[in-house]
Amino acid sequence: EYVIDRSFIADGVRCIIDYKSSRPKTGQSLQNFLREQEVEHQAQLKRYAELFQEMEGMKIKIALFFTAIPYWHELNIKENENAV
Repeated sequence: EYVIDRSFIADGVRCIIDYKSSRPKTGQSLQNFLREQEVEHQAQLKRYAELFQEMEGMKIKIALFFTAIPYWHELNIKENENAV
């Protein structure tokens, strides 16, 4: 089962966005927070990318959007040969 928060096509690229309400812990740098979040959510986002890749075969861009900060963070999932 997949629950994808937002997805759209822009300029021939499938964009997959996952909304998160988390925020950095007190004293935690944004950079460390983003690394932590990437590790935590990378497998989930990779599954989403693989799903769309099987259906469409187009280039894919993946991002986390942190609604509490707000902050947009694109991920590079290298295992996906069509990642942008």
